[in-house]
Amino acid sequence: MRRPGVTSKVGRPVSRPPGARAATRPAFPPGPARAPVPGVPGTSRSGLLVGRAAARLQQTAEPLEAIARRVGYATPYALSRAFSRQFGTMPGRYRERMAADFAQLR
Repeated sequence: MRRPGVTSKVGRPVSRPPGARAATRPAFPPGPARAPVPGVPGTSRSGLLVGRAAARLQQTAEPLEAIARRVGYATPYALSRAFSRQFGTMPGRYRERMAADFAQLR
């Protein structure tokens, strides 16, 4: 069924350009950070990386940039966002809280 005004100059229907269909898809498909980890039910790669970062924050005095690189994040900002999403606090505050908790145990 043709609608008036939706034809090309030669009288054929106009097709959508290839990019028009892509606009209906999600902008960012699930990437490797959200992919499930084989053999570990219910755990995402992001969760494992953040867990490793939390352990390093507790055990070392390394700066956040070094920890982010060592556990697999490209930037400290990406680690900070993922960390805040999982733990509900920023990495620096987490480190301070863990140090205070450890000091109370002594």
